[in-house]
Amino acid sequence: MSVLPAKLPLSRANAVRLLDLLCEDDEFRSHFERDPTGALSAQALQSPSGYPCAPLTALASKSEFQEARMALQNLVTQTGSFYVPHYFEAGSTYVSAPQGIAA
Repeated sequence: MSVLPAKLPLSRANAVRLLDLLCEDDEFRSHFERDPTGALSAQALQSPSGYPCAPLTALASKSEFQEARMALQNLVTQTGSFYVPHYFEAGSTYVSAPQGIAA
């Protein structure tokens, strides 16, 4: 049985870049909603190899990302991105971080 490598946290710079894109860039947001792994790889925010990102049902709005920006930035720099993909879902950006993760 093969084991995929764990997702690594984003660097602070990559977290800022990801949230800039999610708050402002319609083309990136569309790509991210269809294919989060591909969108992150295309922006050199995550290696294309390894464990893929969980799919989204509905991406949170730009304003939701803007309002929850600092909590999300802290989350993705402390744990692998899409460890908790529901944080990126519409209406879910305000959910508290898992135990042991500062938001």
